[in-house]
Amino acid sequence: GKDVFLAVEAKEEPGLRIQSDKKGPVGGLLKRGDKIARKAGRFRVDIGNAGGIRISFDGKAIENLGKPGQVIHLHLP
Repeated sequence: GKDVFLAVEAKEEPGLRIQSDKKGPVGGLLKRGDKIARKAGRFRVDIGNAGGIRISFDGKAIENLGKPGQVIHLHLP
């Protein structure tokens, strides 16, 4: 499949791990304002504070990820 673009920006201090089909995992404890961008065919995203992060997938914002402190796991697409 074609590659898609994932962009993440920390609004607070979330724990984050991004695994893609192209590269090894990236992430850790982010600070407010930290940004990570990756391009790949598929992603697995683990977030330790769903209310403290913004995610854009292929140019579209993913809204309402979860509450502050909530742990979530995403598989995109």
